Amino acid sequence: MTTTNTNAYDDLIRLVRVARGLEAGGFNNAAKLAWGLLYSEEVKASSAGGVPRGAELDAELGMLVASFTAAGADPAVIAALDEARAAVREDRTIPHPRIPDVYVSRTTGAVFLGDPPDVTASNDHRLGLRKFPAIWYFDPLSPHEVLDALAAAPDIVEAQLNGLSIEQMNRSPAPGEWSIRELLGHLHMAQEVLAVRVEKLLAEDNPQLQGLAVWAMEQKPLSPGDLLERYRASREHVVTRLKAIPFADWWRAGWHEEFARVTILDQATYFARHEMSHLPQFADIRKAVGI
Repeated sequence: MTTTNTNAYDDLIRLVRVARGLEAGGFNNAAKLAWGLLYSEEVKASSAGGVPRGAELDAELGMLVASFTAAGADPAVIAALDEARAAVREDRTIPHPRIPDVYVSRTTGAVFLGDPPDVTASNDHRLGLRKFPAIWYFDPLSPHEVLDALAAAPDIVEAQLNGLSIEQMNRSPAPGEWSIRELLGHLHMAQEVLAVRVEKLLAEDNPQLQGLAVWAMEQKPLSPGDLLERYRASREHVVTRLKAIPFADWWRAGWHEEFARVTILDQATYFARHEMSHLPQFADIRKAVGI
């Protein structure tokens, strides 16, 4: 891939055009490669530029609001971007009604917020629209895959802690960044949320689930050993519970204030993928603090 900004942008657009052309020609197995390469380049380009957080993310969103406003974008889209910016400033989740479901036309690129009609004003049928989930953590897994991932994680985590002193696990790579103990504490709190939601979804019909910013929750002042023990015990209980439920119960649903309708399988998949996305951080922190 070329290195200059202009050529990199041209290559990204070329990948999009090739992917759509392969789809239009019926070469779907080749199209998936083009879409995969496109996503790969998106990840590498955004990582090279730095993923914005905090005040920088607020500023980037502000520039997007100004740009889309100048381009005459749908006011509903501008309002949703403003809501995202407010959430970043306040460090909170965003309830589903404030940013509803997002659909994009595969033919015209039109953006629709909320539940689109069967045929829109731009002649886009709803079956031709692509729906964007809140996060890739919802990419589907089977119950068997979810159980395997949830059961395997505690051993993977414990292996990252073996041989480390308390001082090493409490050492932060930089001000404001998580130490190994804090990362372990985050995984423990996420596991506790999963445990509560599984029980609620099994016990109640269509329960209301509160949106929680686990990253912003205050961690319990526990030692790494206590955190690991509690995390493992809670995880083993959830895995045992899920193994015993009837197959149909994986699709018992509730209403999540941030993600709308979710099932037990959705939530188990979400937390399994969320956890696995964090596991490489253990090695990153160890390297950053010189372990």
